[in-house]
Amino acid sequence: MHRRLVLVVAVAAALLIPVASAQAFSAKLTAPGHHPHPGKPWRIKVAAHRDNGKPMHANATYHFLFNGTVVKTCQPRPHAANHHKCPTGHPYQFSGSFHDILFWPKTSVGHPLTFQVVVHGRHAGTKKLNYKVTPRK
Repeated sequence: MHRRLVLVVAVAAALLIPVASAQAFSAKLTAPGHHPHPGKPWRIKVAAHRDNGKPMHANATYHFLFNGTVVKTCQPRPHAANHHKCPTGHPYQFSGSFHDILFWPKTSVGHPLTFQVVVHGRHAGTKKLNYKVTPRK
């Protein structure tokens, strides 16, 4: 009876370890301010690291929200020649961190928006990084 209990506890612990480590990463968004100017470069940095500090493989997608509703989805393209476009397609894959440049449209001036970066860590879950912005002239 005692051996069976030890075996059951060992199996349960083994099953819980991957679940606990599945969320063991941190993601960070760094931006220059909450009031970007339309037509001017807004440089951001996105980073994803394991809890031990090592960079990890992840992918990212951008969402633009108004009143909590996604109004536009774009894929990061930090090496693109034209950063004025909002590319669609597959999420951007990176390891550790990447820098990107965004240009806010003139139509966004005065509207309170949320810039959201969805970071999906390979075998580690998903983090949503929300950054409130209100573009100004």
